[in-house]
Amino acid sequence: MTAGSVRLVAGEAAGAGERMSERIAWWMCRDDAWWPVPGKEVIEDG
Repeated sequence: MTAGSVRLVAGEAAGAGERMSERIAWWMCRDDAWWPVPGKEVIEDG
């Protein structure tokens, strides 16, 4: 996990008027497996 993704989650919460520490944002990203994967191909069912 990168610090940027944690800051993104915390920043989105702050933008919505919610207070959130970076530690809580890190836990949310970890628990939901929001890991950045550069270059990962997105496959759409269709």
